[in-house]
Amino acid sequence: MPLPSRACILLVVPQGTAMNSRTRSIPWSGQYFRFERLRTGDSGAGSVWAVSREREFIGTMTCDREITTKEFDIRCLRWLSDLLDAMK
Repeated sequence: MPLPSRACILLVVPQGTAMNSRTRSIPWSGQYFRFERLRTGDSGAGSVWAVSREREFIGTMTCDREITTKEFDIRCLRWLSDLLDAMK
């Protein structure tokens, strides 16, 4: 069946997309920070993430396993702000 001459394709990405990545780079204050999910076995309802900057480990962050990508990014920015602003 031929397509109509004025076909319109709409791609919708739901805002509640689950965070499925094992690694994520987040920009903050002009630098990129790498968040990598650790394999911790059974850590309950949360997951543990190792955080590094330029290959230097700076800490771990925990968050809920059932989190969207947008919520994860916000959680990372808050975590970085709390840690790095306290060091000033």
